[in-house]
Amino acid sequence: KSEIPFYLTGGTALSRIDCMRLVQEAKTKEAAADPVILFEILKLFPIDELSLIRWTTPVDFRVFEKDLDQIANDILNGTHNTLAILS
Repeated sequence: KSEIPFYLTGGTALSRIDCMRLVQEAKTKEAAADPVILFEILKLFPIDELSLIRWTTPVDFRVFEKDLDQIANDILNGTHNTLAILS
């Protein structure tokens, strides 16, 4: 279960994103999204760079990394957002 709520622009919590729908909709766009490329981008996210942000509340970067890893795997496997299932 994700202990820290992370949000996208517009206030959507990461645990509320439907990974299957996200990839399916992205594939319908002119420049279709490749789940393998999305997986690689998320896996290469520089977690250590998060320490450069002046956070208003403390953030456990290990939890962030674990959640991002789970989202990457959900996208690659074409499964629903397991963060939402676990929360």
